Amino acid sequence: MRVYSVRDNVAGTFAVPTFYQSDALIMRDFRVAMADPDFSQTGFVKSSQDYDLYFIGEYSERDGELVPCLPVKLCCLADLLEV
Repeated sequence: MRVYSVRDNVAGTFAVPTFYQSDALIMRDFRVAMADPDFSQTGFVKSSQDYDLYFIGEYSERDGELVPCLPVKLCCLADLLEV
């Protein structure tokens, strides 16, 4: 599985990681969540330009190995609102 985190560019910190099978799946789920009216009042939507989604490593479900990498920016959350 791939490991992802959202970076708050104002705070200069990364959120607790989450795990997905692919970049396309996590970006789709963020896009759907951010379009949900119940989610629209969160910082991710209200200040979406302040947050970036990063790929940060790989996790093996088979042996529990977590292999980090240098963070790779996938997109700004504001970009997901525009799609």
